[in-house]
Amino acid sequence: MREIENCVEVRVSGPKEQMKVYLDWIQKSGEYRYSMGIDENEGDPVFFLTPEVQSHECWKFSSSNLKHKTRLYQRLNKEVLKYRVNYMVYYGTHHLSDEIEFDLNEKDYDQAIYPELVRAFNPMPETIACKCPDLVVNVEWGSYYIEKDFQLGDYERESII
Repeated sequence: MREIENCVEVRVSGPKEQMKVYLDWIQKSGEYRYSMGIDENEGDPVFFLTPEVQSHECWKFSSSNLKHKTRLYQRLNKEVLKYRVNYMVYYGTHHLSDEIEFDLNEKDYDQAIYPELVRAFNPMPETIACKCPDLVVNVEWGSYYIEKDFQLGDYERESII
């Protein structure tokens, strides 16, 4: 099975009072909690930027720089909040966009964005959009990491050598 890191860069800007509402919301997200080192099983369940991420078999949240970027935004009184969230996508029985199969090489990075993940990712849910109508949200996807096939026999052979 192959693992590919799909990453999303989010830029949010707008009036300060609406940005405060957005920051309060983003700091309750599962991605933010993980970046704080809080285990997913600790406390009440929280929402994710991809609501299906907990039960989805094909992708899992990997990492984010939300903690660092939100603190930087607040401390330096910046105009734009920029953050990155990474999801590890496991390709086994799923097609990629443009009918590309899972035999990916480095040249295929740009086409390795998992479309279901893109559709599920939502940095501005409807409840926040109603409270913050003047916020501008830009989302840019990328794919930058391909892991080798995981086969226990191969791993054991490599570690012995």
